[in-house]
Amino acid sequence: MTLHSSISLASLGVLAVLAGCGGSLRLSAATPMRATPIAEVQVVYGADLDQGKLDVLNDLEVAVHMQAALRSSFPVGNGPRMLVMITRYRTGRWGPTRMNADATLVGPDGTVQQTIPVSSTTIRGSNARSKTQRVAQDCVNQLVGSLP
Repeated sequence: MTLHSSISLASLGVLAVLAGCGGSLRLSAATPMRATPIAEVQVVYGADLDQGKLDVLNDLEVAVHMQAALRSSFPVGNGPRMLVMITRYRTGRWGPTRMNADATLVGPDGTVQQTIPVSSTTIRGSNARSKTQRVAQDCVNQLVGSLP
């Protein structure tokens, strides 16, 4: 192997690592699937989140992936609608990543049946994406685990 080919292989390795740093999250449905039917799931961002935090959440498509994971965790049926609002998010180069969310279950008649607050914090992960994925998955798991 020549010096030139060694440098080329090293460059490809750096590009592969950098390519893995971006992109959206991969969240899974909580298992086992819960028995409670949910008519609809919606995940939104709270009005108090500043634009920098919203940019990160939107770039990672957090609401889209949390909504899909929650939808996959419950059977579709005649049941309440679940509205999840991400109320707090913090990530950065140093320190923990945090996410707080409130889920509201609204019955078919429009009455609030239950409100479920969840919170997750982690220091594990090598970048904002991996830390955000960890706290978002934990919030999904907590929400699913809180229903029968």
